[in-house]
Formats: sequence, C-alpha cells, structure tokens
Amino acid sequence: MFPGKTSETEIIKQATSLFQRHFKYTPPHTVAAPVSIPLFGIETLPAGGLVACAVVNYYVAIAADPTPDGKVRIAFSYSDEPFTAYVDALYSEPWPAGLIPLRETLITLQKRGIHFTGFKAAVAEEIPHPIKQARDGALIVATLLMVRRLRRLALTPCRKAKPILDDLNRALPLTYEERINVSELAGEAIKHGGLTCHPLATVKPLLYAKPSTLVVLDTIDQAIEYIQIPGVLLLLAWCESSELEFFPDLDLFNHAYLNVARLTGHSLLRKSEPHQLAQYKAYLNQMDYALCLHTLFEIRRIAALCRLADQPEAAFTVGRLFTARTQELSSTAPKFAPYLTQLLDSISRISGILGAGVLLGTIMPTLTCIVEAHMIETCYDSLSKVLKESWGKNREIWVSTPIGALKV
Repeated sequence: MFPGKTSETEIIKQATSLFQRHFKYTPPHTVAAPVSIPLFGIETLPAGGLVACAVVNYYVAIAADPTPDGKVRIAFSYSDEPFTAYVDALYSEPWPAGLIPLRETLITLQKRGIHFTGFKAAVAEEIPHPIKQARDGALIVATLLMVRRLRRLALTPCRKAKPILDDLNRALPLTYEERINVSELAGEAIKHGGLTCHPLATVKPLLYAKPSTLVVLDTIDQAIEYIQIPGVLLLLAWCESSELEFFPDLDLFNHAYLNVARLTGHSLLRKSEPHQLAQYKAYLNQMDYALCLHTLFEIRRIAALCRLADQPEAAFTVGRLFTARTQELSSTAPKFAPYLTQLLDSISRISGILGAGVLLGTIMPTLTCIVEAHMIETCYDSLSKVLKESWGKNREIWVSTPIGALKV
C-alpha cells in the first residue's frame, strides 16, 4: 500500500491550527471528507456501463465556529487573510476559485430553507495533483457536514419526508403499490437519521449524514451502493443512457455522493437481472481481490496515454489499451491469468464491450480490496463477518442485495 501523506486526524489538526492562527482561539467543531477517484470512468454511462469510485486516504477538513453577526469568514492555506462574505449576499463578492463549491453549497442550503447566522472556518487539504478534480466533491461534503454540525440539525419524518417523496414520485415511473413501498422505506430511513433522496433531485441530502454508520441507497432506476471496510469505499452507480441528460454535473455528483457513507438507511431497491447475478456467482468464489487490484494498479498507467474525454474515440482507445495490457500481464504473470480472465469477462458483460466505453481514471494504489454491490448476495456471510469486525457489533449496518435490504 502507498497511503496518502496526511491522515484524517492530521488534516483536521492542520485545519484547527489554521483556524487558531487566523482567529486566535480553538475551533469547537471539525469535520473531514475523503476524496474519491473513479476506477472506471463516468464515460461508460452513455453505453449503459458501470461507474465505480473509491475513496483514497486524502482529505479536505474544515474547522469552524458559528457566529451571530451575519458574516462568513473562511481561512485557507493559500491566502494570508481570511475571505469574508455576508450570509445574505453570498453572490455579492467574488469568491476565491477554490472556495466556489463551498459557496454554491451554502446557497443551495439556503434555498432549501436551511439558514445560518454566520460562521468562522478554516479549510485545510493535501491532495495530490492527479486527484485534484475530485477535491470539489470532498469540499461540498465537508461543507454539508460543517453546517450540520454548526446547526445541530435533527430530522423528523413529518417535516422533511414529503418533499423527498414528492421528488421520488415525480422522477420515478412507479405504480401505486410501488410508490407506497418507496414512501415507507424513505420514511423509515428518515426515522433512523438518514435522508434518502432520488439522485436526480440533489446531492445536498448528505447534510444529514450520521457519523460512523453505513448507508446503502438505491432507487428504482438508479442504484447507488456504498460499502465501507477498512481503507475502502466503493460506489456503483447504474444509469440508463436516457437519464444522462439529468446529470449535467455527473462527475461532481459522483464525488459528492460517494464521499459520505455515514447515513443509516434502507434501500430503495433496483432489481438486478438474473443473468447478471449468475455471471457474478460464476466467478465470485474464485476471485482474488488482491491480485486483481495489483493488476489494476499496473493497468492504471494506460490512463496517461489518453485524456479521459467524453469522446467515443477516446473510450475506444483506452478500452483497447485496457484489454491489451491485461492480456500482456496474463502472459507475463501466469498467476494473474484466471483472475484477469474473469475480471475482463465480468466487466465486458456488465459494461458492454470494453472498447465502447470503459475508461480508467488514475488509480492511487491505496485500496486493499473491492466489494461490488451485486456480489453481496453470494458473499453475504463473509461480508457480514468483515463488516461486523470493522464496524463493531453495536452499529446499525444495512446492506442492499438484489433480494432486498438486509440488516447485518
């Protein structure tokens, strides 16, 4: 493993130190959000493909303290003086480029009726250049967590459930019976402190994330699955090509939604095709995740050979390079051969022909294993053991499987 230089604890200490230097006292609140990177690029979506993201151990941290004066003061590492703006006029002043995601998040929260009287904050980060593009998503999530911490918000189904369910009902072609089921699931999730929402609506529900819990969110047409085990967080987003037009900021959507896996909730289930489950079952028991990841770390080099542009030509080029590189590794490292064959087979069956849409982002080798959402049914027992060991027996963990949401 090649971990990030700065741990979550250390980056929080940096944010605290920055706050103390500018505001001359210790901040009462600190939050941090990890940075995610794509394993298989979002450009697979037009082909009905698979999107997988993973969190690496780089973080954006915010130290903050609420104030009653209507001002937002934000200190950050590349400025000598804190930036100041007014809560009621966040658009009136030109913001530093690096803080624009924070500003847009605050404005969106205000539009949703979540207001605040002001705050002092310090933003710290240490993110290497290859994953700078993922930083905005982490900053959004850190901002959401910060506002939640400052306001000490608590959700109740009676006040918050209806607009969420309205979004779901408008976006999803549900029958009456299905709509009732979705409503019940969303209501239960809110009771547990997690706010589930159709992904087409907004990424801002993550404001209500509860620390140290696990979420698995699905909807009928779009499935978003989170599984966290030590050092690994994986998101699988399935999207019909017809839905792509609803995601003008899909990259940011993926980063922001992935970064916080701390909601507790139920699953709004998307049924999986039986033949897909059969394909996974055929190779799951033989799959050695460590070997596959070592292979992927080698394959990541091909990302440098082609810009990850949303162009069929680029996708075709990288797809062919992906295939060629894995075949080359198979011949030079025989022990990888069976795993590579199964890995390629599964990707090609689920994502479509590799040359038509698979793009690899720059993968930082910090992962120890991958758990794919639709494999859960077959490896439920072992997964349950791993989750219990890593999360503790007293934590509430829900896992979505193709047969329903299961409590581990």
